[in-house]
Amino acid sequence: MLIFFSINIQLFSQAFDIQSPLEIPLFLSGNFGELRSTHFHAGIDLKTQGETGKKVFSIADGYVSRVKIQTGGYGHSIYVNHKNGYTSVYAHLNEYFPELEDFVKEQQYAKRQFEVDLYLKEIQFPIKRGQQLGLSGNTGSSGGPHLHLEIRDKNEVPLNVLKFPLPIKDTISPDFKNLVVYQSVNEQTFQHQRKEIVPVNFQNGKYSIAKPIKISDLTGFGVEVYDYLNGSQNKCGVYSLEFLIDNQQYFSMKLDKVSFDEAPFIKTYTDYGEKLLNGSGVHRMFIEPNNNLSIYNSSFINGIYCLRDTILHYARIIATDVYGNKSELEFKIIHNSENSPVMNWFADEIYLFWNKDNEVANSDFKFNIPSGALYADKTMQYSSNEGDISMYSYIYKLGDELIPMHKYPLLSIKTNDSLLFHPEKLIIVRIDTTGKIISEGGNWQNGWIKAKVKGFGKYSVMADTLIPTVKPLLFRNNGWYKTGDSLSFKITDDLSGIVSYTGYIDDSWVLFEYDPKSENIFYKIDGKRLIKKKNAHDLKLIIKDERNNTNTFNGKFFY
Repeated sequence: MLIFFSINIQLFSQAFDIQSPLEIPLFLSGNFGELRSTHFHAGIDLKTQGETGKKVFSIADGYVSRVKIQTGGYGHSIYVNHKNGYTSVYAHLNEYFPELEDFVKEQQYAKRQFEVDLYLKEIQFPIKRGQQLGLSGNTGSSGGPHLHLEIRDKNEVPLNVLKFPLPIKDTISPDFKNLVVYQSVNEQTFQHQRKEIVPVNFQNGKYSIAKPIKISDLTGFGVEVYDYLNGSQNKCGVYSLEFLIDNQQYFSMKLDKVSFDEAPFIKTYTDYGEKLLNGSGVHRMFIEPNNNLSIYNSSFINGIYCLRDTILHYARIIATDVYGNKSELEFKIIHNSENSPVMNWFADEIYLFWNKDNEVANSDFKFNIPSGALYADKTMQYSSNEGDISMYSYIYKLGDELIPMHKYPLLSIKTNDSLLFHPEKLIIVRIDTTGKIISEGGNWQNGWIKAKVKGFGKYSVMADTLIPTVKPLLFRNNGWYKTGDSLSFKITDDLSGIVSYTGYIDDSWVLFEYDPKSENIFYKIDGKRLIKKKNAHDLKLIIKDERNNTNTFNGKFFY
């Protein structure tokens, strides 16, 4: 196994000779294929010693093909195309190299917007192997300072970066935590299951489960397993899994690449409920009908095991990381001879087809689930309760929010017209498992408000009539500032969320950057664009939320 992986990485090395993107030792906080809530991780996350501002270098010759700045996602990112068809991506940067930084800022001022997505020509910014691209940061949807690195093929499909020759050490085998057993509550179908979580024992270098697992008829298995790399305590994802019963393969997957189109299918690959509630990364080793992932070995059907005899069966799960470190979990399976009643699951529920359009409705709401939104046929219940005084409809509980959806359903809710003064301020809200209220937006027309919502869950209607708040952080009215100083403000909104932020100095648009994580917008005084003068400069900020509530802040400063 070790020889195979050494040869495999060496072949990649011959095809793409790369260097480290950082000048510090490489330690990972996240690897390729790691299980996130809505996608497989598309690259590797490299630690930057808890700091921003580390130099980031191109891993090979090429040219800057794209630069993107966004408030979420990858934040400040740069794409470098290489002659062999690969593209390397560097994300969450603080800034680019000076020539590129100046170019991007010119485009931002020309477009009068912070977020830009720029596609460049080969002749504009050629890059040499080892050339500095910028400085590492914590921009976008980043949980702390680090560098996110991807390598994509010619079709923009992310590849497993650890299969390329980077100076990263890994001698640690994957670690099993729990076995998850999903047993059908109906002899005929596998639509609903009882779930049992079985802790794994580790003794004398072996993973096992002491007692045989009792199962009846249709059963699927899942496993919570993580990989670790040298020098880091972060949980990472495994490279491959194989599940065997009596040495016959029932499941096999390998994470060499995952396209962005495939990535959302992680919600059926993982145990979505365990991820949502406990943050657990459970690999479900069976395939639902609406699962189009290409990571599976096609030699098995769906991974669902049907046991009808009374013989003791022997099972193994083999987990491997990309460097060939391997762990095995062994356990026994036996038929449950106890007569357990079959649940009459469908008595008061509505049957939903995964491959057809579905509608659940009454006189006050309509819930339209498009074909392909579900990963398998499901059933659902719904109920309604009166909301509090701030709500303009009942609270509707529509199904189980721990069941994921691949597409957004359309929810329509009838509103109480007698309470309406400004129907354009209404929004549909989702109430999550913690009681947090989250805006889903929506449009009101003829007494109904409609919005595409996340999926199953609790929903109601509220109104957002309050303006966003603006609080000065690094700003003193009539204060003195010099080139490079920041003027920063905290901006918040109570419900529908900030949708736009615009800053002017002396009635001219200026570039304010926005970091939603810290709710901070800031402007760095630009000596190339802002003219010094004896009189005070006039500052104006205009902040709008999604329901068009607007707050305008005015101030003065000297420069």
